Formats: sequence, C-alpha cells, structure tokens
Amino acid sequence: MEIVVILLAALLIYLLQSRLYKKYWKRGLSLSLRFERDTAFEGDNLSLIEVLTNNKLLPLPFVTVKFQVSRKLEFLDSNNSQITDYYYRNDLFSITMRQRITRKLPFICAKRGYYTIHSADLVSNNLLGTEKYAKRENPSTYLTVYPNFTDLSDFSLPFGRIGGSVIARSILNPDPFEFRGIREYLPTDSLRHINFKASARIGMLMSNEYSQTLSQELVLVLNTEKYKEWLHDDLYEYAIRLAASVTDMAIRKDIPIRLYSNGRDVVTGEEEYCETGLGERQLYNILELLARIDLEKEPVQKGSELLQSSMEHHHDNAIFILISPYYKDDLQLTFARCEEEAFDALWLLPYYKNEPEAKELLSDSVLPYEVEP
Repeated sequence: MEIVVILLAALLIYLLQSRLYKKYWKRGLSLSLRFERDTAFEGDNLSLIEVLTNNKLLPLPFVTVKFQVSRKLEFLDSNNSQITDYYYRNDLFSITMRQRITRKLPFICAKRGYYTIHSADLVSNNLLGTEKYAKRENPSTYLTVYPNFTDLSDFSLPFGRIGGSVIARSILNPDPFEFRGIREYLPTDSLRHINFKASARIGMLMSNEYSQTLSQELVLVLNTEKYKEWLHDDLYEYAIRLAASVTDMAIRKDIPIRLYSNGRDVVTGEEEYCETGLGERQLYNILELLARIDLEKEPVQKGSELLQSSMEHHHDNAIFILISPYYKDDLQLTFARCEEEAFDALWLLPYYKNEPEAKELLSDSVLPYEVEP
C-alpha cells in the first residue's frame, strides 16, 4: 500500500510541476542583449552585455540562451560556441526566483561593418527535465564598427597643395559669408552669431544666418567596382580606410568634404552619399557610411559613371579625390576628363605589388598604395 501511495504522490508531483512549468515558465522571463557601445573602430575591445531576468516565483534550473552574430566580431571566450559563417552562442543559465543574471562577453572588433542581433532563443525544461520549452526574444541591438585610419604622411605634398589652395582662395576672398537674415538661435550655432539687439527686442535668443559665397570643397569619390573576380576584399578594405583617412585629414584642415560611393549600404541597399559638411559630426557621418558598405554586393553603378555624375554637380573650385583599386580604361578616360575640366584631382590607387599594369598609371595625379595580396 505504501508503494502505491508513493507512486501516486510521485505521479501527482510530476503532473503538478509539468503543468506549472508548461503554463508559467516564460512568464516574467526576459533576455536583454546589448553591445557595450553603439560604435567602435576596428581593433577595439568591447563586450556584449547579456542579461537574463526571471521575475516570478518559479525557479528555472536550466535555461539556454542561443543567438548568432557575425564572426567578424571575435569573442574571446570560445566555450559554448561554434563558428561557421556566423558565430553561434549557447549559454547555459540556472536562475532562481526573482533573479537577474548579467554576463559580459568580451570580443574584438576585427573588421569594420554594421552588426546586429535581431533575435535570440530561450530554451528551458521543467523541473524534472522531461519536457522542453522554447520562446524567441527580439533584442534588436546593433554595433557600427568604423574603418581604421591609415598613414598618409608619405603623401603630405598633395594634401599640402590642397590646403594651400584653400588658404589662397581665402586670402583672395577674406569674407566668405554674406548676411541672409535672422532666425531663432539653435544649440549648434556659434555664440559669435548671436544677434543681441534682436534677441533683446524679441525676448528670445536670435542668431544671424549667413550664406556661403565661397564653396571650396573636397569631393571624395570611392569606387568599389572590381576589375577581377578573384580579388580579395583586403584591397577594397584598404581603399575604405584610405577614404576614412582622407576624411579625417580634411576635417582637421577645416576643408568641407562630400562623399560619393557606388558601394551599397548593407541596411538600405542604396549607394552611399553624404552632403558637404565640416566638423566632427561630418567625420562620423562619413565613417558610418563607410562602415556600412557591403562589398559582397555589386556596386550600384560603374566607377566611371559615378565620377562623371559627381563632376556634373560641381564647379571648377572643387577638389576631387578618387579612391579606386579599379583602373580600367573607362575610369582612366573619365579621370583624364576630370583634369581637363580644370578640377584639381588626385587618384589614390591601392594595388597589389604583383600588378605591373597598375604601376604604369602612376604619376603626379595617380598616387600608389601598395597592398600585400
């Protein structure tokens, strides 16, 4: 009789816990995944913050968190993980009632890019491990890894010429702005532009608005068109770093800069473009666009078409910097036309050292950047 009672009690406990866990296991259970920062540079060390919360009175002895992220983020802890086309993570938790567990997963930003984690799976069991339950979370976290800067010190002369051009034009026209009117002051306005008389009369801060009469700018044209199928991305990654470095140099020299690129944005699928601007905000606007270029997809248009269309939108006071590992005849002809139309132009040419045909192009206007294949 005692054995029957014990068996009935065991069956009752089994049915009770099975019913409880099946009904309530995911109530109050949530997962948060977020990168330590939203932005970083290539080579930076960051952490992915993993937070599991069980906000109920039912303990969960086994909870597995499963998610995937790009393998270009190199996690230092390879336990509970598998790397193929992606980095697959499986973390096991044992979480009691009303508990929150936080883990930091350190990683290295090995390559520029735009990285997201859109979903994660939570898998758990009942108390006896006889049934399995699963739910999907949508953390929607992202990280933008900017390209690193590369050394441009060996080519200071061409950039000195550009800087001198800006200074010379400023001397010829020392007042590059003309007054347009008065508007409400914005936090981004310079204090020097506050119109105190108008502010006192109206009772709120007002700022003078100006129109730029001198539009000296640097036009950066980044071509991601490939000329050989077997080319590795390292040549084009170097070209992107060059674009980042030129942008940084222009911003530090107070030269307005604009970006054209036929590379596709990994988020929108459109080609990259940034209006002319100055300052740190412009630097990071362009760095973000460069980070999001998807080299696995075909460019929106040919490099020669990109350069030609960018020329049509500028006058002869623009300075063109073409960055292109592609160097076939169509682009050479368009670049020559750019110089003929009185544009100051430079072509930064990343190439493999075993490409003698690329070396034949080198001149005062075509500057080499040798890349190891």
